Amino acid sequence: MAMCYAKYGSARCMQWLELCKITPDRWLTLSSADRACMKKRNCFI
Repeated sequence: MAMCYAKYGSARCMQWLELCKITPDRWLTLSSADRACMKKRNCFI
């Protein structure tokens, strides 16, 4: 998480933390780029 803050800033990291907690329905609305980004950051539902 610290690396995330250093690279993206706290606002962006908090956004990703929220995305990590999204529902399967919301997951379907994400772009493939967002999905790939989340998977790369080990965000799984």
